[in-house]
Amino acid sequence: MRILQVCPYFAPTIGGIQYYVLSLSREMQRRGHLIEILTVDSPPGTPTDSKAQDIEGIAVTRCPLDRYYHKGLVSREFLCNAIKDRRRFDIYHVHVPFPLGLEVSLVAARFGGAPVVVTHHGEPTGERDLIYNAIRGSYFFISRWLLRNFPSRVVFLTDGYGRSLGFQPSPRGRFRTVATGVDCASFSPSVDGTRVRDKYGIPSDQVVILFVGSLAAHNEFKGVPYLLKALSRLSPSHLAGTRTLIVGGGDLVTELKNLSNSLGVEERVIFVGSVEHCDLPAYYAAADIFVLPSIAGPENAPLVLLEAMASGKASVCSALPGITDIIHDGKTGMLVCPKDVQSLKDAIVHLVDNAGIRTSLGTRARDAVQERSWERTGLEMESLYRELLTAKTCE
Repeated sequence: MRILQVCPYFAPTIGGIQYYVLSLSREMQRRGHLIEILTVDSPPGTPTDSKAQDIEGIAVTRCPLDRYYHKGLVSREFLCNAIKDRRRFDIYHVHVPFPLGLEVSLVAARFGGAPVVVTHHGEPTGERDLIYNAIRGSYFFISRWLLRNFPSRVVFLTDGYGRSLGFQPSPRGRFRTVATGVDCASFSPSVDGTRVRDKYGIPSDQVVILFVGSLAAHNEFKGVPYLLKALSRLSPSHLAGTRTLIVGGGDLVTELKNLSNSLGVEERVIFVGSVEHCDLPAYYAAADIFVLPSIAGPENAPLVLLEAMASGKASVCSALPGITDIIHDGKTGMLVCPKDVQSLKDAIVHLVDNAGIRTSLGTRARDAVQERSWERTGLEMESLYRELLTAKTCE
């Protein structure tokens, strides 16, 4: 099959959608399919090396970005490429949120007669910009209508997140769930985290709390301020016995550092900055507790959570749609209400005080994600593609 993966950003920039598309493309290529990527140049501040290049033998076409507003990307060349190549591909696979990318791809695929698969990675949350919030609300109202009526299939990463948007994923319907893969070989309890602890001068007897995520301005929903506030409520002895690593870069870092100073936890919190994905296993290995304190979506199936689970770590997460499909409270992790600082603090203290519970939660978490391989994700997606092409042939 000739498959065009259409996505808003792509490697080498760092992000969940980028890694998902790259991992899926690797697997589909391994299965003998021709994969090409059509994407848009990264926003200002995250330039890519070239307009067109191969990554691991996968052809990538990057179109110049004419206008950028929050996560809205406008590229005239993207429009031209999508229309020009409309008859070259058997399947269009679009990854959203990608304002205008979805609409352009639907039009191009309609002209070319190709089925369209859309993987829904989540809807951005509101921000401080009131104008943006108004535009966002209007756009995603239209976007949901488009998704209900035009793509051949819409794929969610978890049932719960799909239902939270008003869709009803089912095994044979237009709306499906295909679980995200995770690299359980790279992210494993066998990885040694000593190098990371040594780098930051963290003794072996201190409990390391880890957050991993982009701290770009539009990612306030990650909820890091609530983690810092929870740390500020720890008793002096608990705080002295922990170190917290905040892994991720972006515009929010300065604001978060200022908050940690004002809360008096700056000596116990280390802002690591961005880390290459290939280096992340060592950070999970160095940690004892992984925390995902998100306050809202789009936490469809957070890759960082799956990686922490594969690494055998106990997790404390906000009980949000998608996350509750992955974490079973008290069995594979701990769930707390979003924005509930006291509950977050209590969960952290519980795990800090109980090494045995950390170990048992981490072991069961690892067992739970063992079946989530990229090979399985690729197999399910390939089956979906073939189903659509068979239906097209029978028309």
